[in-house]
Amino acid sequence: MDTYECKICCLQHPKEDVYKLANCSHGYCKECLNLYILTEIPKAGVKEIICPECKTPISYYDVKDNVNSLDQIKYDGFLLENSLSKDPNYRTCPNKKCEFSLICDPDSTKITCPNGECKFAYCFNCKDVWHADVTCEKYQKLKLQNDIEQKQLEKWVSLHAKKCPNCKVNIEKNRGCNHMKCTKCSYYFCWQCLNAIINNKCVCK
Repeated sequence: MDTYECKICCLQHPKEDVYKLANCSHGYCKECLNLYILTEIPKAGVKEIICPECKTPISYYDVKDNVNSLDQIKYDGFLLENSLSKDPNYRTCPNKKCEFSLICDPDSTKITCPNGECKFAYCFNCKDVWHADVTCEKYQKLKLQNDIEQKQLEKWVSLHAKKCPNCKVNIEKNRGCNHMKCTKCSYYFCWQCLNAIINNKCVCK
């Protein structure tokens, strides 16, 4: 019986279990080729799927022959997105819960996502949340400043505040006494151990 060595798993296989690629004639066992293509499909939006031996592009029909219909649909989607992304007017919604893509009118600086469940408004130029009456450059500077201030605030809170054990709101200690009363839910607790204060006493005392 004629056999053929798969260059991926390095095992001998019957010729009928080996698939030869159209563009380069290199052959691989069908199982290895299937797994290889499935691994490469998510990268198809960045580059072509290539033969693992000689780096020649694998034809569209060879890919189609070695995956199921669902993976074929996924591959087609990557190819379509890759093609569309070359259009300078192509945009993807910045909302991570949406990521709806479309070809935009470059004369419309404000883009509203057409996804009925999203409707996120963003800027055509900088691809960030819509910033009316503020240039992209100024908005990015303001955003950077806000990020810095937010990190400084978070650092300050971590050093000077604790969360109320009852409602989880941040509480700042402004007196020497460890007996605290939450300004939101009026819960009494000990600043030291965070346990409830009952009858003016705490378990850590």
